[in-house]
Amino acid sequence: MTLNQLLYFKKLCETAHMGRAASALYISQPSLSVAIAKLEEELGVRLFERSGHQLRPTAEAGELLAHVERVLTELREAKEHMRRLAERRETQIDMGCIAPVLYDYLPAAMNSFLAQPGCASVQFRFSVENNDELIRRLKNGVYDFVLCSESGDPALSQVRVLSEPLALVSARDAPRAPETWEALAAEPLIGCEEGSFLDRMLQDMSRRYGVSFHFVCRATAEDAIMSLVEHGFGRAVMPWSEALMKKYAVTRGALPGGDYTRSVYLTTLRGHECAGAAKRFTEFITQAAKNGREG
Repeated sequence: MTLNQLLYFKKLCETAHMGRAASALYISQPSLSVAIAKLEEELGVRLFERSGHQLRPTAEAGELLAHVERVLTELREAKEHMRRLAERRETQIDMGCIAPVLYDYLPAAMNSFLAQPGCASVQFRFSVENNDELIRRLKNGVYDFVLCSESGDPALSQVRVLSEPLALVSARDAPRAPETWEALAAEPLIGCEEGSFLDRMLQDMSRRYGVSFHFVCRATAEDAIMSLVEHGFGRAVMPWSEALMKKYAVTRGALPGGDYTRSVYLTTLRGHECAGAAKRFTEFITQAAKNGREG
């Protein structure tokens, strides 16, 4: 049973005339006759009583027509649904990100993108989550892409779009910042979420220098960490963001032993290219990152 056969059958029920139905369908009368005969043969029922060119639908045809109308309605609705999805794809971006990119990087990138020709109508929908949750939801199709820390997951494709300097953040009235990892390990620290990039980095330093850091507490949100630092609970290792840091009475110090950065990656599923507005935005921020590195 083909879609054409169902359309032919429905039109023949409406016209009750082989010639008029064929004309309305823009096919020859013999083609219509053959299609209906094959449908009757497949279903094992007689659909029309014939009297010359006039046709009278049988009771079985009435039963089939109810099914056909439901099928055609479903198809029309499916087509409309797909059309709306295609339109949304061109005007909506679903993304996830880690919180730090919202302080400076992402709002500026969004504004610059929206100023591009043909992009003013694009809408962004995003959620802020930790790295593991962002990747889980990306794999489940919730997001077009995510902005997150580096991951070794082979199912992902990652392009670095941002590198942020890391700093040792202290309360303004705190004593002079320690100059070695050993000295830092002797001080109370505000830790970030276990398993995060910064947590893994401090674990690496702990192993490298044979020290154990003393975390008096941990917080998942950068604002919470900064507030705890400001109120004297300890120091914290954080990406330095002017937009975030100016909200708190804290100072910026260097980490022992050199300059460190935290990179943010545009992350997609390997082999699954973004489409529509999401594709345009990812190409935009990737090119901007490339230009920044070359500059």
